[in-house]
Amino acid sequence: MAKTQDLFESNRIRTIPFKGLTLASLIYGDPTLRQTDDLDFLVHPEDLARAKETLLSAGYLPFPLLTPAEERAMPESAPVTA
Repeated sequence: MAKTQDLFESNRIRTIPFKGLTLASLIYGDPTLRQTDDLDFLVHPEDLARAKETLLSAGYLPFPLLTPAEERAMPESAPVTA
């Protein structure tokens, strides 16, 4: 987590680290609906494109892999993982 947070901070990308269980509880009402082996980052909408580019440049890959059409359909949400 610290490596990714440092990456965002050094590129002046506004994020809020968010544990998956907390996010699942808030969004789905059930923490068991979310994996717990990762950390989510909420990214300011204005920083999203730069955040994705920064993660890709650091070797992170989108997951799941999206087709260009899927990417266009979900521009505000494209998970990226190490």
